[in-house]
This record gives sequence, C-alpha cells and structure tokens, in this order.
Amino acid sequence: PDFKDDFSLSKRSTSRSVLHDHSFFEIEIYLSDNGYTNINGQNFPIKKGMIVFNRPMDFHSITAFDGEKVVLINLSLNGNFALSIISSIQRKWVAVSIISSTRTPSSVKPMVLVSKI
Repeated sequence: PDFKDDFSLSKRSTSRSVLHDHSFFEIEIYLSDNGYTNINGQNFPIKKGMIVFNRPMDFHSITAFDGEKVVLINLSLNGNFALSIISSIQRKWVAVSIISSTRTPSSVKPMVLVSKI
C-alpha cells in the first residue's frame, strides 16, 4: 500500500490472491469462513472472526471456495509504527512471538490468532 500515515486500513473481498510477501506487517481479520489462507506453505481454513498476523517476508495467499469470495479487513502497518504496537502487545500477551530479523526463516510458524468478533 501507499502509506500516507503509519498504516493503511481497508475492507475487501477476493476470490483469490496470488502468493506474495511484503516488507511491512499485515493484520487480516476475516469476516467470512469460505476458503483458506496459505502462509509459508501451510494451509489454514478461514473462519469468521479469525485474525492473521503476517510478518514482513511471510509468503501468503488467500483462496476462496469455488464461486465464493473471502471478505476481510486488512490493516497494513509501516515499520517503526508496527514495532511500537507489537512491543506494547508483547507486554500484555506473553504468547506473542516476534522475529526481529528482516527475513523470517521458513521454519518459523506463522502467527494465527483465532477469536470471535
């Protein structure tokens, strides 16, 4: 995204996104449960209310079931802004794991937080 501020927020629907990565952090909140997301080669069924945290360099994609669209809210967070938020979250949530390197090793499991909205 084109960061005019420290973040970009959008709601979108898609039947498919190609496998890609970013240089920024991305939080996706799923509003439907009709597909799956692939993160670093691992498939996760999309559930309504599921929150996915993509780190820089995590390869990810979305695939909806045939003839359907996945609806989600996407929050993209620019560098230092994201790290300040993550630092705050770490103080509150012991389970949050952050990789501080610029490249995430493929052996590191993606962070998928499941909650009800």
